Amino acid sequence: MTQVQPIIDVERLVEELRERVAERRREGDYDTDLTNVPLPGLAPAAVAIRPGVGVASSRPLVGRIKWVLLRLLWRQFDDLARQTNTALRSARAEAAEASSRLRADLADESARLGSTQGEFRDRVAYVDGRLARLELRLTELEADASVGSSLPTGPMAYASFEDRYRPEAQVRERQAIYRDALTGRRRVVDLGCGRGELLALLRELDVPAYGVEVDADFVAHARANDLEIVQQEAIAHLLELEPGAIDTIVASHVIEHLPPTSFFRLIELASEKLGDDGLLIFETPNPKSVMGGSVNFHRDPTHVHPIHPDTLAFLCEQAGFSKIEVMPLVPVPDDQRLPLPAPGEGELTEHVDAVVGQLNELLYGNLDYALFARR
Repeated sequence: MTQVQPIIDVERLVEELRERVAERRREGDYDTDLTNVPLPGLAPAAVAIRPGVGVASSRPLVGRIKWVLLRLLWRQFDDLARQTNTALRSARAEAAEASSRLRADLADESARLGSTQGEFRDRVAYVDGRLARLELRLTELEADASVGSSLPTGPMAYASFEDRYRPEAQVRERQAIYRDALTGRRRVVDLGCGRGELLALLRELDVPAYGVEVDADFVAHARANDLEIVQQEAIAHLLELEPGAIDTIVASHVIEHLPPTSFFRLIELASEKLGDDGLLIFETPNPKSVMGGSVNFHRDPTHVHPIHPDTLAFLCEQAGFSKIEVMPLVPVPDDQRLPLPAPGEGELTEHVDAVVGQLNELLYGNLDYALFARR
């Protein structure tokens, strides 16, 4: 940028010129008539040269000098003004660009803060959900503990109750249906294994397996038969397992002893602990049969409520199991079902046969069912 020239004192410059002219006149450099002397910086036409005529006054000369000086000053100030305008325009452009960048940064920061607030709300909701699940888990464990401690003791020990109404030979015979499904499995855990009938079957099939049971009499009976067994509550045991440590979970006549929150949690844990090839098997009384879901069900005082197969299948689907199969078990012998009318002809006979068949399914349907759920 061109530096601004200092302002010229015109009056002082004129006085200096007068003194210089007077001095040079005394030295004989100038004639009396100065009209022929050209002025520095002025074109010859700028001063009227009239030979033989003296200068009557210095005012025209002073005016010319002022005009020249003012023109020089105007050029300097005009250049300065142009450069100043250019600098101002450049500064305005830079300021506008900086303002635009600042607005963009503020918008980005506002969006980031909004996103952070959303993430914070999501984290709070997640933590709240986890706390709710922990509270539910605590409730489940407390409920399971109360169920385990409520089993009959002394002369009415639960093992004796099972011996009368679910004798060991009968259970072994019924569990033979699992031979094909369990052959070749890598590691099986039988939750609520009781006396260990299924464990004995799996030992015959050379399938690695162990049981989990809370009843001390059942544990002692299983260990007396050299069966591997852990005395522990089922959900607590699943919580300790590493994912993939087992590939099969069996719970035969267990979930009907649990409150809803507990068997919900058992299904969730089964899904978490089993691998991609995992197999979950539940066996439980059939509520679609009055004999199985009501008469026989309420014989056991530790039963909580029967579970419909549709409900159990839905819960397994929600937990991540995709291949689900329900198998009816323990059919009621024909001699205990309603007899069909004597053979006859006509629509009435056919109608009676259909009604009796429906009643038999409702009253004397299969006593139990098994549900197979695979990952």
